[in-house]
Amino acid sequence: MLAQTLEEIARKQGKKEHPGKTVLYARVSTKEQAEDKGDDKKTSKDVQIDAANDWLIYKKLPLLEQGNIYFDTFSGTNTDRPQLEKIMREAKQGSIATILVWKIDRFARNVRDFLNLLHELEQYDVRFCSVSEGLDTSNDLVKATTKLMMTIYSLFGEHENKTRHDRLYNGRLKKWERDGTWIGGTAPFGYQLDKATHTIKAIKDEGEIINSIYDFYLEFKSISRVIREIKKEAEKKQVKIRFKLDRRQIGRVLRNPLYTGHPYIKKYKFLHPDVKHDVIIEQEKFNRVQALRTMNYQGHRLAWSVRSPGFLFRDRAICGHCGRCMVAHHAPVHLRYYSCNLRRKEGKTACVHKKCHRHDRFDQNNLVTVIEHLKLIISQPGYLEEKMSLISLKETNDLKKKIKDRRIHLSKIEGYKEKWRRLFEEDASVGKEMIARIKGFEDDCFRAEQEILELEAEIEDVLRKRMDVNKAKQFAREFEKNFECANEDQRRDMINAVVKQVRVFNDTHTEFDFNF
Repeated sequence: MLAQTLEEIARKQGKKEHPGKTVLYARVSTKEQAEDKGDDKKTSKDVQIDAANDWLIYKKLPLLEQGNIYFDTFSGTNTDRPQLEKIMREAKQGSIATILVWKIDRFARNVRDFLNLLHELEQYDVRFCSVSEGLDTSNDLVKATTKLMMTIYSLFGEHENKTRHDRLYNGRLKKWERDGTWIGGTAPFGYQLDKATHTIKAIKDEGEIINSIYDFYLEFKSISRVIREIKKEAEKKQVKIRFKLDRRQIGRVLRNPLYTGHPYIKKYKFLHPDVKHDVIIEQEKFNRVQALRTMNYQGHRLAWSVRSPGFLFRDRAICGHCGRCMVAHHAPVHLRYYSCNLRRKEGKTACVHKKCHRHDRFDQNNLVTVIEHLKLIISQPGYLEEKMSLISLKETNDLKKKIKDRRIHLSKIEGYKEKWRRLFEEDASVGKEMIARIKGFEDDCFRAEQEILELEAEIEDVLRKRMDVNKAKQFAREFEKNFECANEDQRRDMINAVVKQVRVFNDTHTEFDFNF
């Protein structure tokens, strides 16, 4: 009575009737639901149609025609449904005035999808009614309350859908644990699904390929070699591989415990203790493969150092264009390179140093330059003395220049401090601000004096640590002999003792700064 009264009020207010038709949207999730008949020998579709017709009789409206019933056999968790899309297209064209549903969850089981669809229908001025829940969007006086109730019902529908999904999935897990039935999805390579018993059975030819993958990996210890051998064997036996032969897929085959006869779910790491399907790989072979894979993974970084020597100049090489260090990095095909760190981090426009230098050629060429420098020290009398004095002179001159700059800075700070002190003596009313500024200048003066003392100590260290000429010549004479016997870390330390810095511009242009 209340609903009829509200409709009469709406008509009295002059609301125009929509010229379109009244339709029913019905939905079930599966074909079994569409064909299954209940105790009253009616399908779910029949129940939804009867409920809509009862509502139309109550409203004294004509019954539904067969062409005005839109029926989908799809899940309500998304909107990719043919008949729903057809209804929305016709509603947009203006040929539909009212859409009836049995319940909100027949229209959508997702709150966001339902609200989006409802908003779209409002734009097209289409009436939406849920006949069993008594919700109707045509009543403007209670429209806000109606939308609130529809949102609550759709939220309940979404919650029910998720709860049912969890119950079904847990039930499948229990059934798999009890009976060994396949939980669903595509059967992995080596098995096929028996639809009668819902279990997976081994395929003989594919099982032989799986065993060959494990055998080849144990023999060659290399997935790349396994791929090449499996391609040959598949062509020989004329077996079609149902997956792409690459490192990722072979790795999945090698670590899948399903082939040992144990049901396995990656999400839950669930392994059944009893064998419930055909065994392709024996447990002992599977364990040996896993141990080998673990050893290969742990030894990956060690293998890099075994395959190629280390970067001998990594602590001394810098980019000649931007001054940033030349970093060592790996590349495909087991190659290693030096490249500008600024360019690698910030892109091609950051530095003009485009070249990546192969570490073996770079180290070899620069090592030749270091040895030639040491031979020059041995062969030319007085060369080392002159070189060491020039190096010491350059280092001390650089330090003296820094000391001079610090003293100029210190004198400026002392001038500012004296100026603010005189202002404070003239006007003591702004005492707190003046005292804070003077205290800041005193701290700056103290830091500058400390830096000057540290630089003077560095000059003394340079003069004190100046290498003895005889020791330097002895080091140069024995360099090649000791270098051959040394390991990578010792070789790098020997080069660092000779070379202070290497500025790299390209393959043919490098500039060295030597320690002696």
